This record gives sequence, structure tokens and C-alpha cells, in this order.
Amino acid sequence: MASKKRDSSLLSLLVIVVLGVLIGLLIFFGFNRPKKPITDKPTVTEPDNKIKESVELVSYKVYEDDGSMGFNFALAELKFFNIDGVNYDLKNLKTDEGIKLDDYYFYEKKMAAAGIDYSLLEAVNEVVSENTSLNAVVFIPYSVKDAKLMLTDTVNARIIEIDTSKNKEDLGVFKYVSTPDEIKTKDYDLSVSKSYESTTMKMDGENYTPSMLSIYTFDLNVKAISNGIKITKAEFVQSDTNEKYEALDETYYSTKIGNIINRDLRVGDTYALFFEVFSNPEEKSTYAGKITLYFSDGSAVTIDTVLR
Repeated sequence: MASKKRDSSLLSLLVIVVLGVLIGLLIFFGFNRPKKPITDKPTVTEPDNKIKESVELVSYKVYEDDGSMGFNFALAELKFFNIDGVNYDLKNLKTDEGIKLDDYYFYEKKMAAAGIDYSLLEAVNEVVSENTSLNAVVFIPYSVKDAKLMLTDTVNARIIEIDTSKNKEDLGVFKYVSTPDEIKTKDYDLSVSKSYESTTMKMDGENYTPSMLSIYTFDLNVKAISNGIKITKAEFVQSDTNEKYEALDETYYSTKIGNIINRDLRVGDTYALFFEVFSNPEEKSTYAGKITLYFSDGSAVTIDTVLR
């Protein structure tokens, strides 16, 4: 009986020891099990909220067609920004009418034909700077008046809105100004003398002396001119009678100065226009009116003047 109790006690002790060993092993291997590498954890990337490039509207002015151009335009001051230095191609700015801002040549020619000097707009054709920001004025043509003009910045997927019913300015500030003393456009600049009477004229090399007529002369000095442009004809219209006189053609000239009609011109040249007008030899005649010069490029310029 005593032997059975002893065996039972030994068995219980053995079970306790085995259980203790097992628990100890579990605890040991549990603490010493290799941990999962930290690189296996999902990586969370913080968003980069720093703006690297942008185009923003600073201000704008609107100029409406006066019937001479066939389109309207806005001049917008934009702020271009790029952290690596500004180098923005204007073809990436496009209006909702499908016009890219690098396509200005067509409009420049139309403006010149309308007597408007594109250079006076002071609009840029390229946007480049070593600095991170640059303010520049851009030329924006459009058709529909008093509407919201949408300009898309395709690089930054941003729309710039311009209300063309506001900030209207006078188109006349950009027009070429010709005076009685100067005829000026994009392609030529001619200074004009006061008229005087020529008395020694020739026609095809022969002496020419009109009766009951006076030949009034204007000297024109060429200060600037594009290659190939000529004055093909000129007209004087008298203000009080609307009577028209056409300048004598190139077969007529003075012994003192040549005729400018249909002549190849260079900077520094001085030639003349000759108008044959009825005059009373018994009294000094004076005729107020306008002279219109017609050029070989299809343009024409009119100035006020006086024949005396």
C-alpha cells in the first residue's frame, strides 16, 4: 500500500518536471524566435506638396477690334515659376478657341496691315530665365467679345480665366503715327519736307514747262525701309473741293532731285513727289488737303498737308 502511494507521488513529480521543461522550452524559443525584418512592413510615402512649376495670372488688359484687324486681343501679365529656372514654351498655353500663344506671326501681319505696331505691345515670344520666377506679358488673340476667355496651361493642367468684358483699353495707343513731317509704319519710315514749287522739270530727258500749272514738290528722305518696298503712286485730294491730283510718274523729274515713284529705295536716299496743279500766275495759290501714298506691299498711308 505504501509502495503504491510512493509510485503515485513519483509519477506526479515526473509529470510536473516534464511540464516544467516543456513550458521552459516554449518560453525560451518564444523569446528567441527571429523577428520579421522591418523592411517587410508596408512603407508609407508622405505626399510632396511642394510646387515645382506654375503659371499664374497677375493682371490683364483687353483691346477690341475697331474693324481694321478682324480679331480682338488681350495682353496678360503672367507669373511663371519653376524651381529649376524658368523655361516655358508658349505653345503650352492654349485658348478655348484653339489658339496656341506661340502662333503670333499671322496676327502680327494683320495688325501691321491695319496700321498697328506689334512691337509696341511689348509682348514676349519666349519665356526663359535663370531665376525661379519671371513676370512676362503675353499676347492672347480671340474672337468672341465680352466673354470668359479660358487659357489652358497644358503643362500644369490648369485653366486661367480672363473676363474680356472688363479692363478694356484704347487700341489706338499701338497705332503707327504718321504726321505731315513723317510717314511711319513697321516697314518704312520717311521724313517729308514742306512743299515747294519746282520750276526746272524734265520729262523723258526733255525740258518740261507746263502752262497755267504749277508743280508742287515734296522731298522724302528714307530713314528706314524693308527690302523691295516701293511707292507705286501718290494722290493729293484738295479739302475744299475734293479735287484729286495724282503724282507725276517716274518719267518726270526735276533737274535738282529724282522722282520717288517706283524707285528702289535705300536708307539715306532722298527723292521727291511731284504734283501738277492749276494755279493763277497773278496770285499765290495755297491748297490744303491730304496726300495718300500707295506702297508695293499693298499698304497705304494718308497725311495732312498743304501745297503752297
